[in-house]
Amino acid sequence: NAFLVSIPRKSKYRKVFDAIIDGKINIVITNEILNEYTEVIERKSNRIAGRVKFVVTNDKHFNILKNIPFPKVEIITIQDFLEELNML
Repeated sequence: NAFLVSIPRKSKYRKVFDAIIDGKINIVITNEILNEYTEVIERKSNRIAGRVKFVVTNDKHFNILKNIPFPKVEIITIQDFLEELNML
């Protein structure tokens, strides 16, 4: 997941997490994703809600949202998101 891979300090995607922490961007997480995060975090120690510009994910299953006419949702990869961050 785009958010989880950005957390480690040595991650090449750390800039995403830092932008969230610095308040440059807001993160919107569904209850389902939050539950998934909890499960992943416990192992290791999809509905869209909110007004979002795009969904950041490398999960190809979200590409189906590109075909839904309303509300229109842009799906981008974490690499594309890093490019967006560079424009801030």
